Amino acid sequence: MSLLPTDLTSFIWGLLIGAAAIFLHGFVSKFGEDAADAVKRRIFPKPSEPPLRPQPVEVDKSFLPPVCQGGSCIGVRELQTGEKEAQGYTFYLDPDDAAKRYRVVGMGNGTTLNEYLMLRNDA
Repeated sequence: MSLLPTDLTSFIWGLLIGAAAIFLHGFVSKFGEDAADAVKRRIFPKPSEPPLRPQPVEVDKSFLPPVCQGGSCIGVRELQTGEKEAQGYTFYLDPDDAAKRYRVVGMGNGTTLNEYLMLRNDA
């Protein structure tokens, strides 16, 4: 009894069928994983993430948007914005990109700080 194949045609057919079975096994198992993930997402949807806010944009010291012409905007130091929000103020968000606007203000002693434009309650 010989270990080598005696019929070359059946040996080649065996190799082709084995390769096809290996390929199809990988394909079917990947398809099964994808199908299971789709069913899982359908049954247990992930909560939608809030949209990312754009980074604040620095503006010139003399920048004054049209909504602030009547004195309804104030410049608030960065560290005091939370306090002003608690009082009902809101950040000025530019209509073009919805980003906060701030200006760099000198303190006179060589230091600078960021001052955000905020809208008053009645604006």
